[in-house]
Amino acid sequence: MTASTYRLRPARLDELPRLSEIEDEAGKMYAEAEIPADLPGLSLEAFADAQREGMLWVVADTADAPAAFALCWRRPNAIHLRELDVAPAHMHQRLGRRLIEEVRNLASREGRALVTLTTFAEVPWNAPLYRRYGFVEVPTESQLPWLAEIRAQEEREGLDRWPRLAMAYSAKPDAPASWSRPP
Repeated sequence: MTASTYRLRPARLDELPRLSEIEDEAGKMYAEAEIPADLPGLSLEAFADAQREGMLWVVADTADAPAAFALCWRRPNAIHLRELDVAPAHMHQRLGRRLIEEVRNLASREGRALVTLTTFAEVPWNAPLYRRYGFVEVPTESQLPWLAEIRAQEEREGLDRWPRLAMAYSAKPDAPASWSRPP
């Protein structure tokens, strides 16, 4: 398949179990980075909430089956990219990039200043990849309260056994290239 044969669309309720499977399949890749694959995953309830709120998209293959997904949360003046996963069989087709572009477009359409996320700092398909997509690190002391709470929850779940960080992308074209806390 080529990137042009995939279609981006909102997720359907009947697809949520498959999205959970994609999350698990993609999670197995973390073994390469010496991170266990049994990290806390999203519940079907979290998928359902995002789907109801219009905050869950898939990239579907030619059979209209999900190959990748992005789940987001609306936060004050931001869209938070909570989870983005691509099924290993569909990697290297720019599906993650398409999902990120959709999230950026949503932020722009809604007049939100930022797209934020949290990620592993040293895993090649995490922070280094997001940097190539224009995201910058948000220093701990500059994190908005809701973003700091997300990081605190990750710490409580044990994710901070490996270096993690928060990142942001400015959805406003005239914003500065480096991070500064928005008003």
